[in-house]
Amino acid sequence: MKLLLENWRKYLNESLAKQMTDKMHEKWLQGYRQNKGDEPRFKPIPNNPAAEELQNYKGIKMVDGVAHQNINQPANDIVPALNHKLNGGPAVDYAKVVESMPVESANDINNLASKFHEVWMQHNSWQKDDNPDLFQPYGSLSAEEKIKDLEQLKVALDLHYKGDPAVQQLFKQAYKNTK
Repeated sequence: MKLLLENWRKYLNESLAKQMTDKMHEKWLQGYRQNKGDEPRFKPIPNNPAAEELQNYKGIKMVDGVAHQNINQPANDIVPALNHKLNGGPAVDYAKVVESMPVESANDINNLASKFHEVWMQHNSWQKDDNPDLFQPYGSLSAEEKIKDLEQLKVALDLHYKGDPAVQQLFKQAYKNTK
C-alpha cells in the first residue's frame, strides 16, 4: 500500500510539473516582453544537437560552435531539451514545494514563495556571477524580485488548488503586503 501511495504521489507531482512547465514559461515571457520587448535572449541548447535536428525551430544561432536558441518566444517553439532545462526541471521541484505544505495563511504563501526562490537559485546557479543580488534569502530581496517569485507561485497554486477562492484570497493578501 505504501508503494502504491508513493507512486500515486509521484504521478501527481509529475502531472503538476508538466502543467507548470509551459505555463511558467508563458508567465516569464509576459514579464520579459513587458520589460524588454522583442529583445532576443539566447540560451545554449543542451547536448548541442546537430543542425538537422533544429531546422524546424526558430531563433537558432551558433555561438563558438554551440547551438543557442532565443527563448523570447512561446514554450512550444523552444527545443524540448532546452525547455526542459529552463522550465521542466525546475517545475518538478516547484511542484514538490507546492505539495509539501497546505496553504492556510498569507504567511504560508510567503513561505512557499521563499521555497520557490530557493528552487530558482538552485536551478539558476549559472547566473550567480552576473546577478549576485538575486542570490540571497527571499526576505532580503527587493519587492520587485519577490513579486517575480510570487507570480510563479501563483501559476502553481492555480493549477494545484484549481482556483480555490480561499487560496486566491490568501495569495492576494500576501501579494498586496509585498508591494
